[in-house]
Amino acid sequence: MTEAKPDIFKYLDYRAYLRDVFAFEQTRNKRLSLRALAARILPALSSSGLLSGVLNGKKNLGHDLRVKFSAGLKLKARESQFFELLVQFNQATDLQEKDNFFSQLSRFSHSRAKTIHEGQYRFFTRWYYAVVWNYFGINQKQKNPMEIAQAIHPPLIPAQVIEAIELLLGLGLIKRLANGYCVTENHLKTEPEFKAMEAMQYNQQFLELATQSLYAIEAKRRLFNTMVFSISHSTVEKLREKMIAFQEEAQEIISQDPGSECIYTLGFQMYPNSNTNRLSK
Repeated sequence: MTEAKPDIFKYLDYRAYLRDVFAFEQTRNKRLSLRALAARILPALSSSGLLSGVLNGKKNLGHDLRVKFSAGLKLKARESQFFELLVQFNQATDLQEKDNFFSQLSRFSHSRAKTIHEGQYRFFTRWYYAVVWNYFGINQKQKNPMEIAQAIHPPLIPAQVIEAIELLLGLGLIKRLANGYCVTENHLKTEPEFKAMEAMQYNQQFLELATQSLYAIEAKRRLFNTMVFSISHSTVEKLREKMIAFQEEAQEIISQDPGSECIYTLGFQMYPNSNTNRLSK
């Protein structure tokens, strides 16, 4: 039995959608090449590397091409609207823009974006959701939003605590007790398509908090160190492997901790400060 044509509302990555559409068309006519399929959408695509560049993430789709792709794929009005937003969401580099496009995608009923927006995606949009979650790993006998807000650094307002509690309850990450809340055994599962974006949002917020802590936290309660060096590409990979291994080791140490007394954030960064092509000239 021939599989149904891919439903665009089930996708969070327009490139994955295009690849599946082309694969579906080829199952219907195995003689059709990718170039021939591309020509159906836009004749110019049959003689250029644009399509392969788009599919492998090396090229983006501008507005005019998005319109032509929608027409070539014979998308209906709402499908075209979703496709337009999906492309913009995937191609956006600014976090606020990305969040805005995702919010618009989530308004389409039966879309994967709607399901995620109502759950896991929100968890990564505010740094204090994770902190409040960890707070209940320490104190299960406190439910006063004001007390919880003042126990967190930087301090929250009660409304933020209430907001966090509602989200955590909805995700099943905490449960109510007689006098407070406690964490459950559940862990938040992340959709593969959103790992990179969530990482950007999450890290950006905590990097901003790290900057604040340089001035707001006494030295004996924090540790900052910066190294600037010149090395080979092979050594860069060795350092990356060491950092990943340390992260796994740290997680193991944390998981074996017999008790909880405070909340900490551990972050470390390594990034280039040079353009290799420029330096080699």
